[in-house]
Amino acid sequence: MVNVFADGFEDGTLDAWTSQTKTGGETVTVVSTGQRKGVYACQCTSNGTGGTENAGTNKTIAGQTKVSARCYVMVTQNGIADNDDRILFIRFRAGVNYLAAVGWRKNAGVLKWYLGARNGAAYVDFYGATPVINTWYCVELYWFKGAAGAGYATLLVNGVQEITSGLQDTDDYGNCDTVGMGMSEVYNCASCSVTIDDCIINDGVTTIGIDRQPSGKMPVVVNH
Repeated sequence: MVNVFADGFEDGTLDAWTSQTKTGGETVTVVSTGQRKGVYACQCTSNGTGGTENAGTNKTIAGQTKVSARCYVMVTQNGIADNDDRILFIRFRAGVNYLAAVGWRKNAGVLKWYLGARNGAAYVDFYGATPVINTWYCVELYWFKGAAGAGYATLLVNGVQEITSGLQDTDDYGNCDTVGMGMSEVYNCASCSVTIDDCIINDGVTTIGIDRQPSGKMPVVVNH
């Protein structure tokens, strides 16, 4: 496993990232309160005006046929109310094309962990257990590029597989060259606030897994 990028925001800036994606009224800010460890974290907020909103930070990487990205995530304000409302914490793209994403989404009246991925040109949705706010989670998305019956995407929560897409067709759009973290997409939600910390992207040889619990900080709580 080779880490191609890592940032815990400890320089107090977003300078390590390639860009930020913010729609009107949204913020992406380095803060010194509510961090998981160290001095700083990144807080992403949306004002809940409806439709599709973005409040995230992006890293451009050399194109990868397999890639894993992990960050610690705590939702402190959850604006998800109706079915299909969603917050995406990590999203992979090839150029402008969406490859896979993970986050929270309401399905059949229940808030659930969510994995969205490509199967050819189509989007497919997968759901896991119910998360809770004000809890640090280790969230990791793993993506493998492959032809029909060979590619797949997987969500790990606190180092344990929460959802897998099964074998899909994931090679239609090329290699993953952009990773977004924070609130890469907020759809149809009221106001939301998400804090991220300890972000890593690796070459996908293996998954990244959990970090050790930082002394004196809020514990990571496993809810499944």
